[in-house]
Amino acid sequence: MAKKIKNFNEYSEKTQKGAELFNNKKYEDALDVFLELSEYNTTNYKVFETLALIYIKLNNINAADEAYKKALELFSLQSGVTIKSKSFDEVVAGLETMDNLKLMYEKECENSNHTETKSEGQNEDITVHRLPLMIGMRYMAEGDFKKAEELLVQHRNKYFHDKKL
Repeated sequence: MAKKIKNFNEYSEKTQKGAELFNNKKYEDALDVFLELSEYNTTNYKVFETLALIYIKLNNINAADEAYKKALELFSLQSGVTIKSKSFDEVVAGLETMDNLKLMYEKECENSNHTETKSEGQNEDITVHRLPLMIGMRYMAEGDFKKAEELLVQHRNKYFHDKKL
């Protein structure tokens, strides 16, 4: 049985220990530490956010979802900012039409000379990478997962051929 936290210094030490365990990929041990931290301080959204990350690493998606919802709830209460998650259908409904997305993507691809003109460490416009994701989401909403995959693989091969993914 773990020693109960009695004061802020012990809490701080436990937090550092938990972070170290997480960084060293000792997720089960990190989980124990952060669960104890969550009992001591039930209002620290960062603890619950970290628990969500640990649960993801442990492939416990349901627990990760619960911890993340708790983190969002606490963050909203403390910051006054309300964060509403959206369903896939809500995200797709907010996108441009398929025709507009395709035209925008073609134009961005024409304007992007990515490897020829970019020096090492220079970022290219993110739009050229965001658009195929949006088009892929449209395809998936229509049930055409094969077209979504083909588009994304084609984009990856064009822009990330020199990077190991």
